[in-house]
Amino acid sequence: MRDWDYLRYSIAHLFNFNLFGMPFTGADVCGFFGAKDDDLCARWYQLAVFYPFARSNYNATETKDYEPYNLGADQKTMVKDAMTLRMRYIRMMRTCLFELH
Repeated sequence: MRDWDYLRYSIAHLFNFNLFGMPFTGADVCGFFGAKDDDLCARWYQLAVFYPFARSNYNATETKDYEPYNLGADQKTMVKDAMTLRMRYIRMMRTCLFELH
């Protein structure tokens, strides 16, 4: 769902998967169904920086509105900054996941 509650739930779900020995998990960034909300999507991208597995969701029955380049100007800047942060420490994250494996 594209809802602030599901953004919050994704954090708990990630921790639960880690507790059960599945460290390489993540959630659909921007949710899967629901109304378009650029602010929610930008915040979800910011959170996904810390997901081990992050992917932008695309539902074939909808338009491609949730790609980062389709967001508003302010949200594009937020997403760009978040992705830059992720690229700074992606090697460390991959090393940790490799060691867990």
